[in-house]
Amino acid sequence: MNSADAVDISELAIPDDLMHPGAEAFEAMVEVRNRVETEILGTPALSHSAAELLPGFRNPYKPRRLFVARSGGHTVARAILSWRTVTGSPVATVNVEVRSDARGQGIGTALLERMEALARDLNLTTVQSYVTHPALADKDRVEPLSGYGSLSASDPGVRFLTRHGYALEQIKRISFLDLPLPDRELTALLEDARAQAGSAYNVVQWHGSTPEHWVADLAVLKTRMSTEEPSAGLHTTEDPWDEQRVRRRDDDQEASGRLLMTTAIEDCRTGRLIAVTEISLPGPTGGVAAQEDTLVLPGHRGHRLGMLAKAANLRQADARAPQIYTFNAEENRPMLSINEALGYRAAGYDGAWEKML
Repeated sequence: MNSADAVDISELAIPDDLMHPGAEAFEAMVEVRNRVETEILGTPALSHSAAELLPGFRNPYKPRRLFVARSGGHTVARAILSWRTVTGSPVATVNVEVRSDARGQGIGTALLERMEALARDLNLTTVQSYVTHPALADKDRVEPLSGYGSLSASDPGVRFLTRHGYALEQIKRISFLDLPLPDRELTALLEDARAQAGSAYNVVQWHGSTPEHWVADLAVLKTRMSTEEPSAGLHTTEDPWDEQRVRRRDDDQEASGRLLMTTAIEDCRTGRLIAVTEISLPGPTGGVAAQEDTLVLPGHRGHRLGMLAKAANLRQADARAPQIYTFNAEENRPMLSINEALGYRAAGYDGAWEKML
């Protein structure tokens, strides 16, 4: 872009669908997202279509306000403010992404300041930002307050957030796994996990929407995920799920064109689900699979149920996409060990940054 071009920052209305006014602007915003993520990681693996992302932007449990910066007739940056509708939660999430050819002009700063001002207006006093970072091997490093992992001090995202008063609380490893997995290796991992789990646990699987008799159990597991997932020093509050929210999530997945593959573990002694893992498979336009939530309730850990669930889910999903990605906290050694045994390899990092307003 020409540095002399005027930059216009404006709020973007989230369209009802991609057939009505506003759809082209939304699609241009998604192109910025995909371009920035690809530049950082050197692969388009995290790219998603506007159709896949739109249902999430319309999620009533996590409202969003969306802003874009335009220059020379093109969308060159985007910013998102989101928050949860949980009573008493003081946390806002901010995401700012600027195309590399539009940086150095204050666009990112202007967008970030706009998002922080909106957070104050909503009486949200804690701002968190989750930012993709490359796996650079520079000597100068920035370590998170969690003490696990580090990022390159020269990374533009690190320099930008540090300059604006954000503290690096946690690092998540972004890992990729090529599919399909060798059948012999997957079978060996699955059989070993089954043997260690014993007869007290049963594997339950489904595609798409959650079966009605498991909706309540899944709501419990989703709620527990919000507090059991490692969060380092980040300010967190419980994010409650009920049956209505599970059904809304299922509807959004269907609307996105992606297929959710779920493997859960049933405790045969109680008939309740005590573990779950999910994979989101790409729709007709192609792409890669995304590993979503994985959780084993604390009272049932130590029986290889995490490996059992993940290996079983990969078996039913691995012929449907060429690759799958996942995010895991660097301090979450049990989950990292499972993923490493499955063959995941690190490709980048997701930094969790926080600032008190």
